[in-house]
Order: sequence, then structure tokens, then C-alpha cells
Amino acid sequence: MDCLIPTLFCWILYFMAGLRLQAGAFFGNWLGMVLTMLTAQSWGLLIGANVSNPRTALAYASVLNLSLMLVSCSSTMHGK
Repeated sequence: MDCLIPTLFCWILYFMAGLRLQAGAFFGNWLGMVLTMLTAQSWGLLIGANVSNPRTALAYASVLNLSLMLVSCSSTMHGK
């Protein structure tokens, strides 16, 4: 059930958005979405297992997300 709802969402949204109608493009998009979903779920399970207080876990998650976004932006902008 963890993968079913995001997969249905991806299938519906891909064709509604009018993206390329090629099998490679579609399955590449779907695979990227599934990997992102599983990674986010794993981070949530890791933080939930290590921190018992929900407020502290939210603070850790927000700091982690912001730091990962900063690192990813700096690595993509480095090549230009």
C-alpha cells in the first residue's frame, strides 16, 4: 500500500500533464518517484526510531531537509 497510491498518482498525473509519451521517459519518471518516496520513508523511520519526542523529531527533520536542499543546490550550481 505504500507504493500503490503514489504509483497511481504518478500514472494519472504523468498523462494529465502531457509529458512525453515514451515508455523510457514514463518509467524513468516513475522509478525516480518511487526511489524518492522510499528514501523519504526511510528518513522518517530513522528519525522516528532515534527521537522519542515528536517536537524534537520535527525540528531534526526540518534541519535535515534544509541542509540537504542547500547541499544539493550547491553541488548542482558548482558545475556552471
